[in-house]
Amino acid sequence: MLQQEQLEAVIIATPLWTHAEIAIACLEARRHVLCETAMAMDTGECRRMIEASERNKRLLVIGYQHLFHSVYRSAYQNIVKEGLLGGVYSIEAAWHSYTSGRLQAGPGTPPFDPRPWGYASVDDLLNWRLFQRYSNGLVSERGSGLISLTNWYLDALPTAVQAHGGIYSYNDGRDVDDHVFATLDYPNGRTVTLSLIQSNGFERSYTQFMGTKGTLIIGDDEALLFTEDKGSPTKVEAAKLRGGQTVLDASASRSEEATSHSSLTQAGNSGDGTEAYRQEVSAFCGSIRTGARLPESAEHALEVARTCAAVGESMRLGRKVTLDATERTAQLPPRPTAGNWSQYA
Repeated sequence: MLQQEQLEAVIIATPLWTHAEIAIACLEARRHVLCETAMAMDTGECRRMIEASERNKRLLVIGYQHLFHSVYRSAYQNIVKEGLLGGVYSIEAAWHSYTSGRLQAGPGTPPFDPRPWGYASVDDLLNWRLFQRYSNGLVSERGSGLISLTNWYLDALPTAVQAHGGIYSYNDGRDVDDHVFATLDYPNGRTVTLSLIQSNGFERSYTQFMGTKGTLIIGDDEALLFTEDKGSPTKVEAAKLRGGQTVLDASASRSEEATSHSSLTQAGNSGDGTEAYRQEVSAFCGSIRTGARLPESAEHALEVARTCAAVGESMRLGRKVTLDATERTAQLPPRPTAGNWSQYA
């Protein structure tokens, strides 16, 4: 394709284990690259991708779609940057699902041998996210977006992680965990608890920033702000239902239940992420054409990959893992500052 087609840019949306090989080949062929998340299997591959981008003066973007999502950007500009949360010391981030994530070939699917492409079987090809040889599991596939968002909103990077997990629900031959729990330490006494589970989908996906002035809950294409004013505190109440059962009525749990909150913004979105994806591709193309500034660089994604790797290491070792500040991407050469990437064509 690179030899025969007249291409300016390539979008990579393949299984994680192939990202680095494809991205580096495209960058060495002097094509700009938009690579969907996560960035690569390990930080070494991430660094080689960035180095290929620098060496060939080509743009490398890692597609964390929340960076381009109107809801997330609005909440950042109008709540976080305005200081409406006060001091934020506790953050909860979750991706919860009641699904195995396993795919089956449909009836009538023609025979196919995926071995020439590196997959041991059709099941491996369909379910590459469930095997360590192709994927880093939940922490990369689902948790990396939550870590990226937290790094962005806190304008900081974690200094240490403590994690555990296991295969609790689906003993179906997979070798990646279906439950991962991690605590991430950030500078200035800030702590993030990360929960990734596949046994219950009630809370879906959200990130909750709890500050001294208010709480921001963001996810599912909306952002909710709950103030800590004395007159209208966020509260949890017990309510009686018919039959004498008691349930918790949490005002911060669902927007339709909330009584003392502001629904900051609703997505002008179908809910399937397509608008954020359009904005991502548009920003990528705009940066190539005009040098328009992107929300984050590939170094941002490398730091997310470093954190995901530390979570995996903590799970293997059974102890807290410190993220060495000397390994930060500040050691990498600066990115080109030219106003228009197209001049490098």
